[in-house]
Parts: sequence; structure tokens; C-alpha cells
Amino acid sequence: TLQQHRSVLSDSAVLVLQAAAYDMYELLLFCEQLRPQGSDSEAKHAALACIGRCLAILNCVSKGAELHAYLASRLLQHAIDLRGPDSAQAEAAAQLFLEAHRMRYGSQLEQQVQVELMEANKQAAEEFLM
Repeated sequence: TLQQHRSVLSDSAVLVLQAAAYDMYELLLFCEQLRPQGSDSEAKHAALACIGRCLAILNCVSKGAELHAYLASRLLQHAIDLRGPDSAQAEAAAQLFLEAHRMRYGSQLEQQVQVELMEANKQAAEEFLM
């Protein structure tokens, strides 16, 4: 298993191996969202962890992909819901959100267009990623 070989693998090699099995991580996120939880907070904590892992994998192998922007949007929303908009976790998620959109669309766009695209991706992410 990967765990047995972890000590000889670099972090980059682990991410590439995880990326090869990305569909499994996406399925884990989906299952985590469907699983009954003890409370809404527990469900959001679990979803936040799964989304964070999926985002880290995509950041390694698919920066700027549409799914990368969607996951960054969902991570930001979950962090805000769980920790509040002024939390360190929400600020870190907001930075990842901005970076994902810069990778997707570049930084040459007018600010109004960037804002419109980010809002459109937030809405699409809600529909696409539950």
C-alpha cells in the first residue's frame, strides 16, 4: 500500500499518486456529504477536510481547471460557514479561491469581469458540487 512506502516518497510523488486516483477522492467527498452526521457542524468539518484534500491534489496536477476553481469556491464557502468570514481558515481559503481563478482566467482581466466570473463559478460550484 501507499502507506507502507510513504517514508521513501516525496510529498510531490504522493500528490501525483493521489492525483492518479482522484476519482476515488471525489467519490469520498460525495459519500462524506451524503453520510448522516451527528450534527451539521460535524458534516461541514468532514466536507471541509475532503474538499481541502481534493483541492490540494488538483493544485498539483490541474491548476486552473474548472474543477479547481469550483473546489476552491466550495472550500471558501465551507470555511466561512464553519469558522466565520474573518477567520484565518476563511482568509486562507479566500487566497486559494483567488489563486485558482487567476490560474483559470489570468490576471489581465478587468476587476469587474473577474468578480463576475468568480460569482458565476460560486453558483456553478453550488450546483455541480452540491
